[in-house]
Amino acid sequence: MINNQNLISFGFTSEEVKNMGQHPLGELKMSEEKNKPIQVYRLGNVSASVWKNEFPIKGTEEKGVNLSVTLQRSYKDKDGNWANSDTLNRDDLPKAIVVMQQCYTFIFGYGKE
Repeated sequence: MINNQNLISFGFTSEEVKNMGQHPLGELKMSEEKNKPIQVYRLGNVSASVWKNEFPIKGTEEKGVNLSVTLQRSYKDKDGNWANSDTLNRDDLPKAIVVMQQCYTFIFGYGKE
C-alpha cells in the first residue's frame, strides 16, 4: 500500500505529498460518457485512465463489465505543444506506481457502493 512515507522515500517532497489530493495531482474526474475514461488519476506529467468496457453475457440479457487501465506521460514537443507518450522515463516510474495503485484501489472497489 502506498502511503505518505513511501511517497517521500520515492523522492517526492513533503509539499508534493501534501498536495496530492488536489488538482493536478490525485483524482481528477469521473465520466460515464462513451469513449471517455470513467476515472483519471494524475501525478505531475503521468496519468492513468480507467476504461469501462461492457460485453454481452452469452445466453442472457445481462452485460458483463471489464475495466482496463492505460498509462501515459505528457510532455512538450520541440514546438512547445503538449503531447502524450506511453513510454516512461526513470523519473516517471514512482509517479506511475502511485497512479496505478490508485487505479487498483478504484477497480477493486468498483460496483461495491
